[in-house]
Amino acid sequence: MPSLIVVFSLFSLLLYMFGIFINVQKIEENQCSMTYMYEYPKFLKIDLVENKHSPAYGLYAYSEGLQAQKMRNMEFRGAPVLFIPGNGGSYKQVRSLASVALRKATEKHGQIDFFTDNRRLG
Repeated sequence: MPSLIVVFSLFSLLLYMFGIFINVQKIEENQCSMTYMYEYPKFLKIDLVENKHSPAYGLYAYSEGLQAQKMRNMEFRGAPVLFIPGNGGSYKQVRSLASVALRKATEKHGQIDFFTDNRRLG
């Protein structure tokens, strides 16, 4: 009986060591890449009558570069995209997605207008 316990303990130890070896050898390289801003991002708060009834929410327009002037003049002529951040998220999280999408739309001679929601907590 004691020899069976020793064999089982050694087998368990070898199995544990093999698991550690596999995990150390199979570490994958981080394949995430950072999204960089091409131009300085601008956010414009859009005042709506509905916001007076729900002051905890706010609607913002996002743009960058030369398109920011059109945004300040409230000239929205592109396809509207509404980004709603997750629970506890910030309206500023739209930057990575919008920066790349605006660049792609410009390459294809299209226009996109990004809007985002801000839920003020507290």
